[in-house]
Amino acid sequence: MTRARIGADGGFDGVFAVSGDIDYFRQFYRGIRETSGNVLALVRTDGAFLVREPMQSADVPRLSESSSLMHAIRAAPAGHFRSRGEVDQRDSLYGYARVDEYPVYVACGLSMQGVERQWRRSLTLYSVVTLLAIAMLLVAAVLARRNAQRAQRPHEEREEELQLHELAEEGLRRGQRLEAIGRMTAASRTTSTTCCRYSR
Repeated sequence: MTRARIGADGGFDGVFAVSGDIDYFRQFYRGIRETSGNVLALVRTDGAFLVREPMQSADVPRLSESSSLMHAIRAAPAGHFRSRGEVDQRDSLYGYARVDEYPVYVACGLSMQGVERQWRRSLTLYSVVTLLAIAMLLVAAVLARRNAQRAQRPHEEREEELQLHELAEEGLRRGQRLEAIGRMTAASRTTSTTCCRYSR
């Protein structure tokens, strides 16, 4: 990267130049690339690859003006889109951003195949966790119901005992009434028989 140095009089006074080892960027990108389907790149505004990991094929040194990434770069300094890659022809989800004020963009492409595989893996994991949670809730509900039934049983037994006790008392009272009526009837018979004897 170079920039002109302007002197105090406004004239050209030299050049600032900064360079970086491309192999450093390749190794860095290789280290952070999660799967073989992902792509990381530094691209100039003219479409030339400064770095691409994995390495681009020799016959495609730059992107064409009609490529999706070039369209996106012309539209906004940063963004994301889904497209088929011009170099590897893979359906991918791309994100890109301009590097400060330099005419360079960093871009990352995630293979949709890898994204869908990760999504399925996450969905499976969430499904297992959800099913385990549902199973635990069902077990807790069954245990709570059993405990409630156990707690209810002594109460029902007490109610039943009280009802039996009340029935027994009622039976006893009826028996006592019947016995009293029987005595009264017997006493009245004895009295009437005695009266009849004296009257004769």
